[in-house]
Amino acid sequence: MSKASPSADEFFSPETAPVAALAARRWLVRALASTAIVAAVAPAAHAQSLVLQGDYLKIGLNDKGTLGTGGTVQPGILYDGAGTGTFNPAYDYLTPGSPMEGFVLQGTTSGGAFTATNSNASLGSAQISGTLTDYSGVAHGGSTFDQRAVWTGTYGSTLGVSHDYRFNENGQQLQIVTTITAMTDITGLKFVRFTDPDAVAAPGDSSATNNFQGNGSVPTTDLIYAEATVSKYVIGLYSNDSAPHVTGAPGFTAAPAGYLAGTFLGNGDYTIGMGFTLGDLVNGDSVTLTYAYIFGTDIAAAISANDGGGGGGGGAPPRNIEAGGQFSAADLAGGSVNPVFDGGALKVVDDSSVNLDFRVTEKGGSIDTGGHDLVLSGVISGEGRLIKTGEGVLELKGANTFLGVTVNQGVLAIGADTALGAEGADLEVNGGTIRTTGDTSILRRITLATGPSTFDTDHVLTLGGPITGGGQLVKTGSGVLTLSGENSFGGVSIQSGALAISDTKALGGLTSVIQLGENTRFIATNDLTVSNPLEIAAGLATIDFSGANLTLSGPMTGGGGLIKTGAGALTLDGPSTLTSINIAGGSVIATSQAALGASNGAIVLGGGTTLTLQNDLAITQSLAIRGPNAIIDTGAGNVALTGVLSGDNCLIKAGSGSLNLLAPGANAIGACVQEGTLKFNNVFTGNVTVDALGAAGGSGLIKGNVNVAGVLSPGNSPGRLVVDGSVALQRDGTLLIDIDGPTAGIGAGHFDTLVLTGTGSVFTAAGAISPITRGITGDATNTYTPRIGDAFQVVTAEGGVTGRFDRVTQPTQGLSANSRFEVVYRPNAVILAVTPDRYAAIPTGAENAEAAGGAVDVLRDAGSTGFSDTLIGLNEVQIAGVLHLAAGEVHADTVEAVLRGARAARRLAIARTASATADREVWASFVGGTREVGADDIAGRYRDDRLGVVIGADRRISDTVRLGGAVSYGESEVKAGQFGAGRAFSYQAMAYAGWTSGPLYASGVVQAGKDVYKTTRQLGGATLYAKPEGASYAVDVEAGRTFVLAPATVTVIAGLSKDRIDRDSVTEAGSAAVGLSFDDVKRDAFQARLGVRAERQVVLRDATLKPYVSAFALQELDGARTRIDTALQGSGFDVASSSPGRTSLELSAGFEARVGARGVVRMGYRYEGAREAQAHAFSLTGAVAF
Repeated sequence: MSKASPSADEFFSPETAPVAALAARRWLVRALASTAIVAAVAPAAHAQSLVLQGDYLKIGLNDKGTLGTGGTVQPGILYDGAGTGTFNPAYDYLTPGSPMEGFVLQGTTSGGAFTATNSNASLGSAQISGTLTDYSGVAHGGSTFDQRAVWTGTYGSTLGVSHDYRFNENGQQLQIVTTITAMTDITGLKFVRFTDPDAVAAPGDSSATNNFQGNGSVPTTDLIYAEATVSKYVIGLYSNDSAPHVTGAPGFTAAPAGYLAGTFLGNGDYTIGMGFTLGDLVNGDSVTLTYAYIFGTDIAAAISANDGGGGGGGGAPPRNIEAGGQFSAADLAGGSVNPVFDGGALKVVDDSSVNLDFRVTEKGGSIDTGGHDLVLSGVISGEGRLIKTGEGVLELKGANTFLGVTVNQGVLAIGADTALGAEGADLEVNGGTIRTTGDTSILRRITLATGPSTFDTDHVLTLGGPITGGGQLVKTGSGVLTLSGENSFGGVSIQSGALAISDTKALGGLTSVIQLGENTRFIATNDLTVSNPLEIAAGLATIDFSGANLTLSGPMTGGGGLIKTGAGALTLDGPSTLTSINIAGGSVIATSQAALGASNGAIVLGGGTTLTLQNDLAITQSLAIRGPNAIIDTGAGNVALTGVLSGDNCLIKAGSGSLNLLAPGANAIGACVQEGTLKFNNVFTGNVTVDALGAAGGSGLIKGNVNVAGVLSPGNSPGRLVVDGSVALQRDGTLLIDIDGPTAGIGAGHFDTLVLTGTGSVFTAAGAISPITRGITGDATNTYTPRIGDAFQVVTAEGGVTGRFDRVTQPTQGLSANSRFEVVYRPNAVILAVTPDRYAAIPTGAENAEAAGGAVDVLRDAGSTGFSDTLIGLNEVQIAGVLHLAAGEVHADTVEAVLRGARAARRLAIARTASATADREVWASFVGGTREVGADDIAGRYRDDRLGVVIGADRRISDTVRLGGAVSYGESEVKAGQFGAGRAFSYQAMAYAGWTSGPLYASGVVQAGKDVYKTTRQLGGATLYAKPEGASYAVDVEAGRTFVLAPATVTVIAGLSKDRIDRDSVTEAGSAAVGLSFDDVKRDAFQARLGVRAERQVVLRDATLKPYVSAFALQELDGARTRIDTALQGSGFDVASSSPGRTSLELSAGFEARVGARGVVRMGYRYEGAREAQAHAFSLTGAVAF
């Protein structure tokens, strides 16, 4: 089994047929001559059947690939033993009886076992279809035969098969070269060729023949033939192919089993055949078989015959290729030289191809191709060594067994390691070239003597044996050279194609230089650390490895660039002067700045690649992103990029460290921060996306939109980041703001700012904003403590602000007590303001203010910041004042004024028991007064001014009882200063009664009325007003005893009063943001009084005067202030009036004068003093009896 068609000499050599030696030698001369290259090739023709006819043979062929025109149609197989070209149709070896000649293919695929048979006996049922092409007299496959046809067929999608039938005009053998090509994986492949040998060549011969296997030294497995019983003419099948084969005559059958088993039934009318066992064939692989039909007038003639026509002269015995001589291929072709190297040289003078077996004696030999090409297809054996000299190509195709080869010049071409000699024989290359014609593994020892020695392959070449010597290994050709041995040569130069290694020992010594030419590849298949120097003089060379980690720790020199391909990681750990690094696959890890190459070089990241930087360093090279998902991984280090950044895909930043952009950069898509920090301290053109684990910062300019799911931190320490585009924070995003001082700016003592320029630049707030006051990195004091009222405009957006932050992350240090940061949103700005953590905790000095602060806290915690926003920018004192103003205590003050007015009106009525003299009187009183109530720890001070009139009438209904009734109207004006003002209008009705008996008296009043309130106050630029109504009810009783102490009378008095003031609920108008809502007011007051009254009567001429004085102690028994349930925007709190105190002292003085017989006039002044209040009142009363 071989890749090339064998010569006739491969079938029958002089050693196997001594009786035919002379004829064989003459045939050899003609065979070599026939191998000359044919320059002009005639076109081939397709046919359904063909006839090949020469001097000895006339063969019919059909389009099913078998011999015979078809069935009994002649010609089938005819032979003229005289060589005159005269063929008797009566002596056709195939067509008599039941013609049978054909072939069988058998094997197993994934679909199961198959058997495909084509037989001349039944062409219609042939299982392999094909075409028949005539190549007679034209070149085909590099050779020309006088008579030639090639049949090519396919068996479904399983295999392809071809038969190359050929002989020359004077040939007596039909050579057949069968090639089988797998179209799927095949196991157990077998091939059988068979025929029914009707060897009838003379009268008396019949279809029954004498059948034989082998002859002499020809083994039974190589030869089977049928001999005519009378004429002794023979037809047979012969092959010495290397594929395992047997012969058989199992009967009259096309079934392959008998032939493959070597079944031989002997003489008779049997078919004969040959079976080849070919083993497994992988999809796409081929196997070639060589065999022949042989003919002769007897077996000796058949063995000695050849495809050139046999016959032969004589001459001197041929010489070997001896020492001291120089021989040519023409000498071999002429038969004057044996194919035996015996110390001499074979000189090639033109391109030649020799199909001879050679032997090399222990003296060796040499082949000088002299600039020409020589192909040796035969087997070279022997105990000697060959030397290749001269330019040109020597190609060895045989499975050779000589003792090695030395290549000094030119090219030695091989297709397999076996071409280089016996197993264990070495290969020495001394400046020459080894070229491979297919995928090859050379497992023998190789010596590179001196200088550069070249291995040229366009295929896959593996050098598995040790390579020694001081020479340099040069790789050329587009294929891959794999070094797998432990070598010690002097360096490697990859000028084209690729070099692959799995161990650094394959590279020779540790100091041997690896030279990579332009467009070459260096492939690593395992994890390796290569310390050898690497040189790329010019152009780009590729480092390629998948699933492995390669470290280049040696220096890299040259003006070329490096391309990294494959999924593995390439670590650059040595200094480099290369001008570029192009990462086209996997990742590159740089351990230092020097490892990145020339400072003005270039780095290119392809799609899906990663550049990992293991330490703090600066990238001075330009950086280009040329594919999607390209990553720069800084690890935990801090990396500065001072080279220009460009690209058409997103710059992806990974690693927990930082990447600082310091040179102008642009990217068609932008930057994607997956991890760590990307600092924009440059002008960057492109959109920026910050993922959840990423952060963006810097004090540069971003010309694009910024989308943040991670952290956005303007500046490097305190600083300013400008964005010519929109910025949008996502719900998981954070705006990190350094606050190191009260003013915006860069560096210590300032705070961060984010500035969006352009009318379309919108800032969208979401997620968190996180002010930092301590632990600020870079240029910062870390000592600034913001106070309540401080405000920092951290975002300015020309296109506007939308959205709100979900949360504010408060700093754990650097804030004063009870303070926190709060966000204020303006149409074009975001402000961080320091506000109280709890407004209720602001020291105001008044519980009303603190209660209002508590309501503000509730609102703010619920996200309603309408009111608290108005407090932003105020300090603690200012906030305390506003909260106090917001409490609305003037409403409680006004209720207190109504209570005071009602009490004053009742006191006038209850005094009628003691002051009335006539049986029936009508009376009226005009009253006025003022009271100032001071501030306490709950409320502020206020003033109550009051005017009123009371009109009544009463009569004595018995000596001891007096009844009366009265109505009153009163106005109270409350002035609470900054806390507001109020007025109350009261309309009262009273019924009273008195009892006297001697020095004793008792009186009582029942009072009811309607009250109208009006309040106004100013807050936050708004005027708040309310006009609720209410009712008041009261009961007042008093008793006394008069003592006559001349000249005056003294009355001891005790009294109790119970008041109920109701006011309807009301909501202030004027501002929903700061206006208050008040629940119904129910003010209960219970007062006791105890005092004395002294008076005397004085007669002045015609007038009688009765002056009086009194003193009372007043005690509040049920609270001394009004409390109202209040709400700010639905957040409730309690507001109260200031309390004058529970105990007070009341002093009064006045006089009564009689006017005429029925009239009385009274005037009085009353003073009331308490801990926090001073009151003054005046009254004028007139009574007329009727």
